Amino acid sequence: MTDRPLRRFRETVLPGIHRLSLPYRNVSVNVYLVVGDGARLVDTGDGSPEAARQLHWHLADLGIQISELREILLTHTHPDHVGMAEQLAAESGARVLVHEAEARAAAVGTGSVVDFDWLEEHGLSPAARDHFRPTWRTPPGAEILRDGDILPFGPLSLEILATPGHSPGLVCAYDRAKSLIFSSDQLMRVPSPITLLDRRDGDPIGRYLQGLDRLAPLEVSTALPGHGRRVSDWGLALARAAEFHVRRADVVERRRAAGGASVKELAAELEPAIDGAGPVGVEVLEIGRVLAVIRHLEHRAAARTGG
Repeated sequence: MTDRPLRRFRETVLPGIHRLSLPYRNVSVNVYLVVGDGARLVDTGDGSPEAARQLHWHLADLGIQISELREILLTHTHPDHVGMAEQLAAESGARVLVHEAEARAAAVGTGSVVDFDWLEEHGLSPAARDHFRPTWRTPPGAEILRDGDILPFGPLSLEILATPGHSPGLVCAYDRAKSLIFSSDQLMRVPSPITLLDRRDGDPIGRYLQGLDRLAPLEVSTALPGHGRRVSDWGLALARAAEFHVRRADVVERRRAAGGASVKELAAELEPAIDGAGPVGVEVLEIGRVLAVIRHLEHRAAARTGG
C-alpha cells in the first residue's frame, strides 16, 4: 500500500509555477511552488501533520528537495498561510520575507489585537476567550519587504503591493511581464473576510476597498489566490469583490435603521456559523465581521458629512 496523503491536489498554472492545495480544517489553502534557480514558496500552509505530509509529498513528487528552497514569501501571517515557514526555513536555510506592516502587527502575538472585553459588549460569548487562540506570528529572522519593492523570485520579478484590510500588511505580488499576480486573500473566487477585533483598528473594509482600487489598473491574465482556483476574469472579479462588501454594508445599514438588531443578531443572520451550530471560537470572527461593517458605515457617514 502506498503511503500518500489524502485529498492531494496540484496543478501547474504556468511552466515552473505549481499550485499545491493543502488541507486546512474543513477547507484548503494554496501554497505556490516556483521552480527555477532552486525553488521558492509563496506561503506554506498551516503546519498541521496532514498539511505537512501533503506538502512534502508534492515536493518529492516534483523532484524538489527541501534543501533547494531559497525563499519563502509570506503574503500575510494568518496561521493557515505561515504554519510551516519557520520549520522549512530552519531545514533549508531559505529566506523568509514579509511586509513590514504585517511584521509589526504580528509582533504583538496575534496580527491584530483581540479586544475580548469590547467584543463581549457586542454579544460575544465569554467562553470564546478559551476557544479562540490566534497564532498570527512572524517567523524569527524574517526579512522585511516594503510597498513597491521589486523582488527577484527565481524566474519571476515580483512587485510587492500592500493591500491591507484582510490583515494589516497583506501583500499581493505582481509579475508585470507575465501578467501574473499572487492575489492571496485579497482577491479570491469567494468574498474575502474582513474582521474588526479591536475598537482602535480604524476601517479595515475601507482599506480593503482601497486595495481593490489599487489593483484595478493592473493588466492581469492570471490571479493566484490564497484559497480556491485561479481567477482569470480579473476586472469582473474585482468588481464583484467590491460589490459584495458594499452590498453587505447596505444590508446592515438598513437593518440597523429599522431598529432592534444587535451585533450578535446581525451576525447570526449574515454568518450562519454562529446561529448556535458553529464552534464557539468561530463566533469571534463572525461578530468581528459585522463590527467591521458597522465601523465602515461610520466612516462612510463621516465622509459624506465631512466629519
